[in-house]
Amino acid sequence: MEPPPRSSWPGQWVEANPALTEELAADPLFEIANHGTAHQPLSVSGASAYGIAGTTDAGAVYDEIMGAQKLIEERTGTTPTYFRSGTAHLDDVSAEIARSLGLLVVNFNRNGDDGGTLPAPSVSDRLVGMEPGDILLAHSNRPSSGTAAGVTAALPVLRERGMSFARLSDVLPTEAEQD
Repeated sequence: MEPPPRSSWPGQWVEANPALTEELAADPLFEIANHGTAHQPLSVSGASAYGIAGTTDAGAVYDEIMGAQKLIEERTGTTPTYFRSGTAHLDDVSAEIARSLGLLVVNFNRNGDDGGTLPAPSVSDRLVGMEPGDILLAHSNRPSSGTAAGVTAALPVLRERGMSFARLSDVLPTEAEQD
């Protein structure tokens, strides 16, 4: 899989879409979490994922996390509670750094669209296969992908089964609640 264009990386997306970021932050159906500044895999040894070079030391891990944290706080007035690294890769040391910064590290167990590369029927099939408690990864930053149409097709089926979507804070504890 080819990495997304730089303008779609988390920090750059927030900078390029300030009004939409603020609108999403104000919508009670959404929760903005920290996904890093430049979508880098987090590693203290430079491990890469999907052709994207990882951070190389603890300082770079800190910068990747806190750059986005600061930007989101400035744009939305809220402090993210949850963190998922770019490419979903992070080593144990990086995870501990994120936790020490007060973030709860969360990943996904259901990949809905393979980075926004799947056609709508494939996205729909993946979502229809979801089970209660699954954490879905899907990409809204690729409008020409099949993600939106696939999600739209799957929603009535999921609702018929009695399923609903929830924000992380509605179902997961915060870091403070885990202590």
